[in-house]
Amino acid sequence: MPVGGGGLIAGIAAYIKAVSPETRVIGVEPDDSNAMQAALAAGERVILPSASLFADGVAVRQVGAEPFRIARVCVDEMILVNTDEICAAIKDIFEDTRGIAEPAGALGVAGLTRWVERTGRATASWWRSRAAPT
Repeated sequence: MPVGGGGLIAGIAAYIKAVSPETRVIGVEPDDSNAMQAALAAGERVILPSASLFADGVAVRQVGAEPFRIARVCVDEMILVNTDEICAAIKDIFEDTRGIAEPAGALGVAGLTRWVERTGRATASWWRSRAAPT
C-alpha cells in the first residue's frame, strides 16, 4: 500500500496482523520520498533533506511517531519505485479502467508490478487478467 506519513499503513497493518498474522504487509514509496523505508532501515525516525513532489500525496520528509512505532512491528517490507514506474502504473490504470490516477494513487500498482517482477510469483498478464473487467 502507498506510504506517506505512515498513518494508513500503520492502521491497516495493525488490523491485518491481528486477524491474519501470516499475511505480509508491504508498503510502497517513491524512491525520492522514502521517509518510512529510511526510518525502518535506520531503526528510528529520520528527516529526509527533501521530498519529491511528483507523488505529492505521499511526499513527506518524516513519518509520524506512532505510525513508525506500529510499522516497525507490523510492516514486513517496503518497496521503492521510481517516477517512470509510477507513470507506467498511471498508464496501466488508464488502459485497464479509463480512470486517471494521480501519482500517489498509482503507487500501489507500481509497487505490485515491481514486486511481481522481483519475486516471479505472478506475471503482469496474470494480474491484468484478474483486474480487467469481463
